Amino acid sequence: MSDEIKKKNAKWYVINVYPGFESRVADNFKNFKLKNVVFDVILVEQSEQKQSKKKILTKKNNLYPGYIFVNMIFSDEVMSIIKSIPGVIGHFFKKKLIPVSFDEMESVLKRVGRVDKNMYFNYNVGDFIKIINGPLSGTKGRIISLNKESGLCQVETIFFGRHVPTEIEFINIEKI
Repeated sequence: MSDEIKKKNAKWYVINVYPGFESRVADNFKNFKLKNVVFDVILVEQSEQKQSKKKILTKKNNLYPGYIFVNMIFSDEVMSIIKSIPGVIGHFFKKKLIPVSFDEMESVLKRVGRVDKNMYFNYNVGDFIKIINGPLSGTKGRIISLNKESGLCQVETIFFGRHVPTEIEFINIEKI
């Protein structure tokens, strides 16, 4: 089976790990015998900068502590290998892993800066959204227009009692 066909058959799964071990477990996915069945491992981290007396310190915060997201082809053999990775919580595997739907993974993928062409099909003019990144984070609005080529959309938000159209990158919105 070619790699392209394998990738199409792969699904997203959430792996439960000990908090603080997320990056080690993600690195171990690359070292174990999983290269031909694991296509992507995601940690959702957000950089935070703090100013000290003489320098700017950058700290990465995990938005989903204790979890990593893996795009893979799942089987019993893969499950036994994953169980043996240090830092993976074993009781999580008493039952078969259930894949996460692409709609559920959409916000995770957007938070790490990945936009797939299939994401645009879930959004239409008139849909209500929430802005998830940037200075307007947390603001709700309605899509006025959506440009799939440029990745920009016009969103109508309410500021001080007025309807204000605002241009937002598609990666920064989430359907309500």
